[in-house]
Amino acid sequence: MKQLDYFRSQLVDLCRQAQQVRLATAASGMAIALLLVLAGIFALDWSFRKSEDTFQRLFVLGLGLTALGWSFFRYAKPWLKPREEPMEMALRVQRHAGIDSDLVAALQFESATKVDWGSPALTTALIDNVSSRQRQVDLKGVIRRDQLFKRMKMLGIVAAVWLLVTCLIPGYVGVFFNRLLLGAQQYPTLTQIKSIVVNGRTIDLSKRGDAVVRVAYGRPVKFDIRATGPEISGGRIELSGAKGGQSAVVSLEPVVLATASTIPATPPAKPTPTPPSPDDAPAFKGLYPRLLEDARCQIYLGDAWTEPLKLTIIPSPAVEVEPEVVPPLYARSGGQELLTFPRGTRQFSVVEGSEVRLNVSSDRPLKQVTLTAGQKAIAFDRNASASTPDLEIWSPQLANTQLAAIAEPLRYSIDVVDNEDQTLERPLEGFIRIEPDLPPRIVAATRTPFILPGAQPTSYYGVTDDHAVGRIWFTWEVLRGGSAEAAGAKAVAVTANDLLGNVPAASVAAAAAENVANQFTVELYQLEGNEAPEPVLEGAYSFDLKKIPLSRGDALKIIFHATDYRGKNPGKTAHAEPLVFQVTDEQGIMASMLEGDQKSARELQMFIKQLLGLGDTP
Repeated sequence: MKQLDYFRSQLVDLCRQAQQVRLATAASGMAIALLLVLAGIFALDWSFRKSEDTFQRLFVLGLGLTALGWSFFRYAKPWLKPREEPMEMALRVQRHAGIDSDLVAALQFESATKVDWGSPALTTALIDNVSSRQRQVDLKGVIRRDQLFKRMKMLGIVAAVWLLVTCLIPGYVGVFFNRLLLGAQQYPTLTQIKSIVVNGRTIDLSKRGDAVVRVAYGRPVKFDIRATGPEISGGRIELSGAKGGQSAVVSLEPVVLATASTIPATPPAKPTPTPPSPDDAPAFKGLYPRLLEDARCQIYLGDAWTEPLKLTIIPSPAVEVEPEVVPPLYARSGGQELLTFPRGTRQFSVVEGSEVRLNVSSDRPLKQVTLTAGQKAIAFDRNASASTPDLEIWSPQLANTQLAAIAEPLRYSIDVVDNEDQTLERPLEGFIRIEPDLPPRIVAATRTPFILPGAQPTSYYGVTDDHAVGRIWFTWEVLRGGSAEAAGAKAVAVTANDLLGNVPAASVAAAAAENVANQFTVELYQLEGNEAPEPVLEGAYSFDLKKIPLSRGDALKIIFHATDYRGKNPGKTAHAEPLVFQVTDEQGIMASMLEGDQKSARELQMFIKQLLGLGDTP
């Protein structure tokens, strides 16, 4: 065992203490710098608290890190370079204790591997001398701790300030460290924004920078905000274009809630306390009339503000009407059961009683389609069989609606809701007109208006209609001496059977029930349900006058009638010009023929003169 081992252990312990003091001094310096830098960042972040620009936050953090780096090189790195060695520590002990250089020399002599330092006797004497005094050397104060104590005092003061601030405004400090980690929290304000609704969509306030509201092009943006706190007179919304476009400011006005106008006779029972909800908070509304580009908006209400919200423009769904019409069976010309109109046709005409399918096509998926006609709404269903990858087709539910059988002109409007709850800027409006279904046209003629008693004169008739003829009949009456009143009682004995010609007896018998006074009805045509409708009908009828007692001077008045066919709806009736047969004798027939020949001769003579250009001479 060497004589100076105790002193050597003391030197190693001093080296360890010196290293600890050195590292503690460096750490305390960095701790002071960290607390001061955090205080500076806190102050800057509070100054820019209404700006939620992430790059701004990163810039402030960068300044803080730069300050920490400078502090490290200035106050910490110099304390990390020295390395404590026993010999160096021995020199410091010599200087501190005020002794000569024998201590370092003795350590060097004792640690030498071979003796080449001079006289062995003197070396041994030096080592023995130092060994006898090693326990008497005072080692206190060899390690200087002045700088460490100064820094620890400074650190205590700064830490105490931080502790005081944390106790006074713990909410602010907590939010600061959340924002230091790029969190979404904001510093506490007197005004607390509870909910934000934009165009019916509730914004999640717990998410930072993720709120995106899709708005149809050219549509208004409606803001509904609820907040609590001191009395707030109003606020504002600042909008700016996402690409640097022109900015705008929207005012937030408080909504006046309705209050009771009467005081109840008896005081109400004490209500059970319930936790407040966002719906109970005062409401503020704002409106931006027309959004034409992507934008960012930030809400300021009282002393509170929100992070920017993104407003993204989306095109409105391209919706058009594709009408299809199923005419009534009688109105189908050429057997065409379905009539289609070009896409986008909103005004058109249909036959009364037609079924109208106002199909709606859209270039994007829809959630709902509704047609409003008058006070009634008609729902639509998606037509999967008719839809394509590029277009969705929706068809109306026709059962028990006005579209199942159009009976009168109809004005309608169609609105849609797509999968993003967007609607049309303006509903599609249209008008369905009723095609005029004209009454049938009927004509009747005969060869001569003069007849003999007991003759069988023939009359010819023709009927045309837009779609179908439903019924043809005629009425007749006998005029005695040229007057129905003079005929009186003589005509009462005359029946429809007396005029039976080429009409079935059953039809005549059935028609007799329709006789009015001295008029009698004879059916000629009736459309049955299983027959194909005819738009044109013509025919002839021969009257058998043998059973009717007629004499010279009497007259037989016949009127042909026709009614068109309109399915379940009643048709319209038209009448031909009356045919009046004058009853005469053979002499009257000859006179009428002579009169007719003379009239024909005069007309022929006038025609020849016109051709020759002669004309009449005075």
